[in-house]
Amino acid sequence: VGVRRRGKDMTLTYDFDVFDTRSQVAPRYDATAHAQGVGAQGTNQATLSRKHFLDYLAARPRALSRGARIVPSIKGGKAKGLKLYAIRPSSVFAELGLKNGDTIHSLDGRTLTADSEFIDGLRQALENAKSLAIDLTRRGKPMRFEFTIN
Repeated sequence: VGVRRRGKDMTLTYDFDVFDTRSQVAPRYDATAHAQGVGAQGTNQATLSRKHFLDYLAARPRALSRGARIVPSIKGGKAKGLKLYAIRPSSVFAELGLKNGDTIHSLDGRTLTADSEFIDGLRQALENAKSLAIDLTRRGKPMRFEFTIN
């Protein structure tokens, strides 16, 4: 390819085999398979399929940060958790049973004050943990969601 830059003629040569990104494309996301990633066990308890969630996150690396709007919940000048808004219906948050307006207080007993703590903790749990507990408030009522991850 011939180009002119700052008054100089240049020739650029590309080895297209080096730039072939087809092998780097993530697998297409299957919403039906993802919906099967959570199996109910009872009230506020469920089993999570590690494989389904890891496949989902591999296909969409930014899925956790884009799945909902997460903002600090401030009461009396102090952070009291993280409020969730604009939860996308096909997001990990929706699959976990979280709803718009929920305030997340802790993840596996760790108090949360920043969205990165929640996203990082959730990702680590989905990758490594055997269980996951989310303490939250929904419409003024405290709740606890417990998940077994296999």
